Amino acid sequence: MMPASVEGFVDSPKPSAGPVFVGLFRAYIPQSRPVGGALLTSPGAFRIGPVPDGMYHLLAAALPRLADTLGYLLPDSASLSVGAGTAPVIVQRGRANGWFNISLRPMALTDPPLLVSLPFLLADTRQR
Repeated sequence: MMPASVEGFVDSPKPSAGPVFVGLFRAYIPQSRPVGGALLTSPGAFRIGPVPDGMYHLLAAALPRLADTLGYLLPDSASLSVGAGTAPVIVQRGRANGWFNISLRPMALTDPPLLVSLPFLLADTRQR
């Protein structure tokens, strides 16, 4: 049996000129390295895999186009667009429970601190 992958689509009401990070986390508040992630050049389809059985949460962040890498590691939260899956991702017996859509919007004060995990996503995607 093939290991499970989580697939979906990131949508944005406004055009995004920078990268879009999608992370799959064990908790809704991303306090550590994601289970997996995808780096998109713009909003669109994503695939994260392989993913072990478990329950996860999808979170995404779109950054503006920046001139230097340090700006991606320490972005200004006012310039971020963020989004989350509307339901938990459940992977059982090597299958995910559906296709997941994430709608991006401006970051609010009540959003989970995704900025802590962006360096992990950037490092993981650069290694692949």
